[in-house]
Amino acid sequence: PGSTSIDVLWLRNKLEKIQGIKIESDKPNYFDKELRRHVRVFQKNHNIFSNGVVGTNTLIKLEMIMPQSSQTIPQLTVMPARTRN
Repeated sequence: PGSTSIDVLWLRNKLEKIQGIKIESDKPNYFDKELRRHVRVFQKNHNIFSNGVVGTNTLIKLEMIMPQSSQTIPQLTVMPARTRN
């Protein structure tokens, strides 16, 4: 949360397609509270620890549900050991 990048736009687009909704934002490449809420809903619906952090398990599930054809999967940021995903 709080990040601004093309990876956030990738995530927003992926969740919109999977969930069949539009996640409103004035800054679509900014990881805002609304996007975090949708990440948590996705995680909960797919039995992933629901913390709003897009870690390995969340990325794998996103890609399993809707494989990417031309874009690359975002790079992971290593989280501290106490953070679960």
